[in-house]
Amino acid sequence: ILWDIVALPLMVFQEVDGPFMDAFGIIGLLYWTMNVVNTLTCGYLQNGVTVMSPWLIFKKYLSRTILIDLVTLVPDWVVTMVSLLSTGNDFQEARLLRALRAFRLTRLVRIVKLRWLMEVVRDYLDSEYASIMFEISKMMGLLLVINHVLACAWFGFSLVSVELGWNTWAANNLLSYGIDSLEFSWIYAYLTCLHWSLCQFTPASMEVQPANPLERGFAALTVLFALIVFSYIVGSITGSLTQLRMMSETITRETLKLRRFLRRNAVPIGLSLRIRRFVEFELKRRQQPVNQQSVGCLAVLSEQLQTELSFALVQPTLCTHALFETLVKSNGGSLLMEKASQNFEKKTLAMDDWEFLPYTPATAMRFLLAGQLRYVRTLDNGNLDPITDESIIDPGRQWISEAVMWIADWDYVGELSATIESHLLLISPKCILSLIDAYPVCHKMLKNYANDFVMWVGSLSPEEMTDVLEPIFVTMLMKSVNRAKTEKPNAPFSGGNIPRATV
Repeated sequence: ILWDIVALPLMVFQEVDGPFMDAFGIIGLLYWTMNVVNTLTCGYLQNGVTVMSPWLIFKKYLSRTILIDLVTLVPDWVVTMVSLLSTGNDFQEARLLRALRAFRLTRLVRIVKLRWLMEVVRDYLDSEYASIMFEISKMMGLLLVINHVLACAWFGFSLVSVELGWNTWAANNLLSYGIDSLEFSWIYAYLTCLHWSLCQFTPASMEVQPANPLERGFAALTVLFALIVFSYIVGSITGSLTQLRMMSETITRETLKLRRFLRRNAVPIGLSLRIRRFVEFELKRRQQPVNQQSVGCLAVLSEQLQTELSFALVQPTLCTHALFETLVKSNGGSLLMEKASQNFEKKTLAMDDWEFLPYTPATAMRFLLAGQLRYVRTLDNGNLDPITDESIIDPGRQWISEAVMWIADWDYVGELSATIESHLLLISPKCILSLIDAYPVCHKMLKNYANDFVMWVGSLSPEEMTDVLEPIFVTMLMKSVNRAKTEKPNAPFSGGNIPRATV
């Protein structure tokens, strides 16, 4: 489509319209012909249901896109066949062939298909700033395309005027510039026409003026068209820039109020910097539609669709854990996790915020969605100077306080804090354990895993206790659970089969 938009109008220049353009024209014609076959063999969505019936697909094609294909493909095939069969020796035949090639401009009707492509590109832009910049770029591109087409049409009307025996703007300006017509480059002619077209859209002027009634009428229509189109484009760009400025002004205004509040209340500078950093981070995050609460149209979804959407949002995170990945793939496990996900919680931590302290009751298992955490555990080695063991936790690589899911009255062993702004997914034991009685297969799997987990924790020394579980331990526990399927049910777990924990 973009090739047709650029190349087809340029065919009005004889130097451009040659074998190279004909070859690309045939390639494009074959592509769009095959696209018709592809359209008739692809299903579509209707009211959330995939339709694959050949008759319904053909019926939809007849009601929507057949007109565009008829307008573009039939004239193109006729012109192509005539060009291949023509010898081109007769002057009248050459003129007729050149006139028929003008019908190839009907390909520009396909520009309406760019609309769905723009929608696809917009769907990939999850930032409001990027979306606004995309809209501005789209308006600028539209302005250039319109001026490109009008510039080529302006030169085309001069050729028609020559056929009618009238004086033309091209002849007048060639004389005034002192350039011989034989040396008149098509690039210079195109740039002159583009300059003239841009002057019709802006309050600018140039020496090129209409020289006959045909050119005068086209110039008048162009000015009227430019008055409407340019106003629309300028209005759209101005609105986008205003929206962009309002986004930055909101953050600037709120942070200014915050600075005044912190300064007038003599808040310590260390705490003040942490507060300002987190507020700016959170305000920018809330301007982007990254959660369900910020997308108002999701409220119209049915209860079932909202449940499935909530689960789909957390499923990639859950599947980083081997147990939950196996659950999702098992019979009934996906439904169990889907219902349980409705009670999952998400939490945001500022830099240096504490999530939990040692020897406090554990409440939930945690997945790190984004950011970075620091886990610190003090090891009492019997000496006067205890050993402090510290580790950094990144998203998707470790899981925090899983023991609370399988061990009653578990207390945190170490300290957990955020090194940067971080997002956590919290899973309370009640979210899953209150539902497993309705899913016998899942119940058995979780029971075997919990038994092995408790036995493994019981085999650890006090110095090896930790709240952070490495992937290798979960993998080894899952292997033990899989072996239990072929052995005696609830066989006791041997701690020797699992490596000792190290933080």
